[in-house]
Amino acid sequence: MSPLNITVYLQALGGKFLGPNAYSAPGQEISVQFMWGSFVALLPYNASSSDDGSINPTFSNGIPYTLPILTLETSAPFSEYEANYLTTDSNTISAATAVPANGAASPFTPAFIAVSIPRPSRAPLQIVQDVLLTAAQSSYTFTILVPGLLLEPNTNPQPADVISVFVKMMCGCQVTVNTPKSFWAPDDFEVTAYLTYNNGDVVAYPMSFDTENNDSSFIATITDTSYTGIYYTAQQRSTGNYGYLPEQP
Repeated sequence: MSPLNITVYLQALGGKFLGPNAYSAPGQEISVQFMWGSFVALLPYNASSSDDGSINPTFSNGIPYTLPILTLETSAPFSEYEANYLTTDSNTISAATAVPANGAASPFTPAFIAVSIPRPSRAPLQIVQDVLLTAAQSSYTFTILVPGLLLEPNTNPQPADVISVFVKMMCGCQVTVNTPKSFWAPDDFEVTAYLTYNNGDVVAYPMSFDTENNDSSFIATITDTSYTGIYYTAQQRSTGNYGYLPEQP
């Protein structure tokens, strides 16, 4: 029986494929496994060595995307947007391998794909997607939608009364304005910092987009700099994406 050719794309919800921009933590890898019955195949996924796809306003048949990328018009009512589509080339990151058929599928065999994705919030994101194999098909392409936002510490120097955090799509794509890659509008994101103090108080600060740096960072000016810890949350209104960064000393 011919082997099964399996290709898996991981697309950030509302963003690009998970490629070289998604994660900066050294030594952490995305794991993709394909399983049916007692058979387990580990599919290689090297997010640091390839690209994360291109955004194109033209729909193209056969592109392995799940949802278009919606760009909100910040100067218009919130319901207005532009739709773009994710395209691939020969370098676009994916997990692919040929696995022995071993009697799959007569006529249908259930299988599933399990993905483990590292995050700066320490706990990895675990995704399991059911798929179905058919007896007459030997080649499969699956796209798994990866929800969430990628929050990273901003280690650039800041004034003593200013706090800052990077808020990006799960693919690592930046939130910017007035650039050729400004597909994600700052107004679509609600970002909050929570400062903890020795007396047990927790003070929440709404954060605004840093228009001066225009580098996907959100900032807030605080009134009491004696805090002992800080953590951040972010919500994307249009997709429901949510992300957090645990307490930073």
